[in-house]
Amino acid sequence: MKTTIASIISLICMFALTVRADWPQYGGPDGRWVAEAGDHQYLQDWSKAKLVWTSETSEIGPGRGQAPRYGFRNADPKGINPWGGAASPVISDGLLFQVYLRPVGEAHNKSVVEEIAEKWRDREGFSIEHLRRNFSIEAETVVVAIDVENGKTVWTMAYRGVQYHGDFAKPRGSNNSPAAGDGRVFVLGYDYVLRAHDAKTGEVLWQTEPPAEYANELQAMITAESNVLRDDKRKIAEARTLFAPPLRYADGVVLYSLNSSTLIAVDGKTGEELWQAKNSIISRAAVAIWRRDEGACFVAVNRSGTVVCLEARSGKKLWELTGKGETFQPTIAGDLLLINETNTGGGQPVAELGCYRISETGAEQLWVNTEEQQLSHANASVRLFHSGHFIIGSWAGPLSHKNGKKQDRAALRFFDAETGKVDEPLRLLPGVEHTSLAPDSMVTAVGDLLYIENDSHHQSNTIRTIVDLKTNKVVKQFNAPFVTAGGYGGTVTNQPIVDGRLYLRCTDGHIRCYDVTAN
Repeated sequence: MKTTIASIISLICMFALTVRADWPQYGGPDGRWVAEAGDHQYLQDWSKAKLVWTSETSEIGPGRGQAPRYGFRNADPKGINPWGGAASPVISDGLLFQVYLRPVGEAHNKSVVEEIAEKWRDREGFSIEHLRRNFSIEAETVVVAIDVENGKTVWTMAYRGVQYHGDFAKPRGSNNSPAAGDGRVFVLGYDYVLRAHDAKTGEVLWQTEPPAEYANELQAMITAESNVLRDDKRKIAEARTLFAPPLRYADGVVLYSLNSSTLIAVDGKTGEELWQAKNSIISRAAVAIWRRDEGACFVAVNRSGTVVCLEARSGKKLWELTGKGETFQPTIAGDLLLINETNTGGGQPVAELGCYRISETGAEQLWVNTEEQQLSHANASVRLFHSGHFIIGSWAGPLSHKNGKKQDRAALRFFDAETGKVDEPLRLLPGVEHTSLAPDSMVTAVGDLLYIENDSHHQSNTIRTIVDLKTNKVVKQFNAPFVTAGGYGGTVTNQPIVDGRLYLRCTDGHIRCYDVTAN
């Protein structure tokens, strides 16, 4: 049966009404980057949002961290702080869950520390303790549950035994965001162990086995005071860094990956492995969820451009598309699927977009837009569905506006979901050519507003933009008082919007909650 765009919007709205106003996994309930608006009236000017609370937890490290090339900044407590991973906060049943890394122990990478100290120890602000902590050899996975009403810590669990690499300038692919549901929160630790916690108490209900030799390698690195093990001059082992996509949870099934290639599905109640799908995803990508009456499916895209649709519970492959473009954020709205149809060019490749109608038996191509292109290497890739349009962030250019002006860089484009035609691109800043905007932007729709972090990449830009989606006009641009965590080349950190409140993971180690309603 052919589904109209109007019926897709109706189905999405009906589904939203049946789901608690939560943000239980990366990108929201189904990873669509759309928040439930509820009955709230929202501020047009979010710079006037009221700070409700700042978390008791204050040590959540940044999403972009230390590296030997940063020199003195690694030894300055006001400079680079230890990398805390790039996992996003998620919210379920009144609790916010955050996963992060924390260096532990006295062992550090001796040669790196000595080289930096030799050059910078006499400079004001130098701290040998801070430098050693930045280049620790061991870390621990920390899971914290925070009460969304007041920011108080409800419980914290920590697991030592993580190999800490020490070079996190560009920690690509490290967004192992947790997922929550059915009274549990599922966490893929940086020790490559998947754990199911009781959401209310933090108790571990089940866990998977760690990789063979992982613990032995760590102990050898601690003994050697180096995160690289050598036999004479030959490197035999190096600290492993988890490269994993955000966890997905649907129909009682937890989906994860240890290597951003093979997808693994386990039963959320028991931890029993259900199936694996090799070569199904690429580093820095996220998996889409397709809801249907017969049960949920996962849709993923691998490096060679193969799009696969897998039943969540059985792993049965319903269909696949081959020869498409790499797609970090496949987007599903009802029975519509938006992907990169092709990838062209090198260095900063651009992609043409393709839209498909998906069913039990296959994916029917509806349109391919060959005129408008978007930068395909960046992970945020601003893609969401709103009022019959796919909203796309683009960094490809130059663009020609109707008034004859040229724009060399970023813009938002609004693709008609039925035809693929594009409305006038929306410039977000007068000086946008000097601003890193989409696709390295975190963008969320709530009601008829679009909240944009103009640069979720470099972890330094504080510009925020609010767009009225009824008119497609910018209603406010402002500088946020706090810098939020970013992955610098990894999948961007989402900032949930739940029940009229915006929750921010900030680089100073806190979570902050703002009331963005006009009540």
